[in-house]
Amino acid sequence: MENRQIESTPIKFPIQAAINVRLNNLLLNKTDIFSFAAGEQHFVRFRMRPTDSSMQVNCPISLTLELGNTTAGLWLSEWPMPEHIRHFVPDGLLAQLPENLAISIIESALAPLLQQAELALGLKVTVQATAAETHSPVYNMPFGFDLQIVNREDESIQQTITALLMLDPHLYLHIQERLRHWPSDNNPDWEEHHTPLWLEISRVVFTMQEINQLNPADLILLDDTRFETEGLLKLRLNSGYYCEASLNPTQPTTLTINTEWMTMTDNEQKQNIDHISQIPVQLSFDVGEKTLSFNEVRQLRPGYVLELGKSLPEIIQIRSQQRLIGTGELVEINGRVGVRILNLFNKKAKGS
Repeated sequence: MENRQIESTPIKFPIQAAINVRLNNLLLNKTDIFSFAAGEQHFVRFRMRPTDSSMQVNCPISLTLELGNTTAGLWLSEWPMPEHIRHFVPDGLLAQLPENLAISIIESALAPLLQQAELALGLKVTVQATAAETHSPVYNMPFGFDLQIVNREDESIQQTITALLMLDPHLYLHIQERLRHWPSDNNPDWEEHHTPLWLEISRVVFTMQEINQLNPADLILLDDTRFETEGLLKLRLNSGYYCEASLNPTQPTTLTINTEWMTMTDNEQKQNIDHISQIPVQLSFDVGEKTLSFNEVRQLRPGYVLELGKSLPEIIQIRSQQRLIGTGELVEINGRVGVRILNLFNKKAKGS
């Protein structure tokens, strides 16, 4: 085969500051509409949305704002409530006024919006200039939102305004804290996402070599289990989180949650491995599983009673990395609890 020199060009992904990505992700889940009064005749519907600086070309109006002790740029697709501006100056003449006078008129005309912005941000908001810098090195964190100006009497929409606020990145932590109090969006599909819960009674760590030496009918002692004496289980998620629950003795088809969610400890020893046979493998021993919606999983907390729908099976599931590799049965060995392997990697014990 003839060798040919192939020229390749690396694919470069758009560079986006990490802090902008975080704000983008926050805004994706904060799209609930908030309404507030804007004078006697109108109210405003406000909705946040993720965006980027390219929106500036669609917004011919810009202002430089002072937010607390930082500077920001605001871009608008049109003036909100232009009739308020017309109280002070005829159409088209605002741009011809001295900047100090124009700023005074803008702050007076847009007072209801600026006051609401101060309440929402927890910062003093003032207009500094009647134009903003398009590619500012100071304010470059994009925050998008839409405004609808609505008539109070018949709720007809008078204006729909697209807006872009470019913030100083130093404000991120402050914005993050303010958004924490804003309701997050619900995703019905995700709420109903099927989430398996494994009902674990214990787990054991073997090396690869020890796993390969296991055979059907072998006995495995379980050191960390209170299932037989107290009916205690761990409800384990695929992510590694778990909570403890007790099987109700009078109603063996129900479990009562005992703890909050915790992180499953990694019992695999951290040591140098000289051979593949020494790789540790963690086995879990489960008495079945229960599938819940994600919304139901979120409700699990101490005191919650979970209905299993049926009694627990007598067959123990042996899993590694959540995958079923065998089955067994609980046995007592000299006063201790163990599992007798019935099937492992499709090999069955004689007589099973």
